[in-house]
Amino acid sequence: MTISEYLFKLEAVLRSNPLPYFPMDKEERKRQNLKLGREFGFGLGIFEDWVSYAQTTYSRFIVRNSLDSVGVVIDNKEWMRAIKEGIQSYKAKTGGHL
Repeated sequence: MTISEYLFKLEAVLRSNPLPYFPMDKEERKRQNLKLGREFGFGLGIFEDWVSYAQTTYSRFIVRNSLDSVGVVIDNKEWMRAIKEGIQSYKAKTGGHL
């Protein structure tokens, strides 16, 4: 799987069922958005060129799915930090190998 395919598949999943990561409670949404970032980052851990792709995902994943009464609860800096935590977790678990 390429990184573009990974992003496309995750985006499709979020469009079809956003509620687990975008609940209607503000604090819970923040927790779930950061969890999504860490899980997404874990999946990005297999790709060397993840940075340029990850920078586009805040608007694609977070903002696009937050157009409701709760709104956006994390900023891009928090999103990127969560992604980096996920990548670090992947590397710690696998030694950075596939």
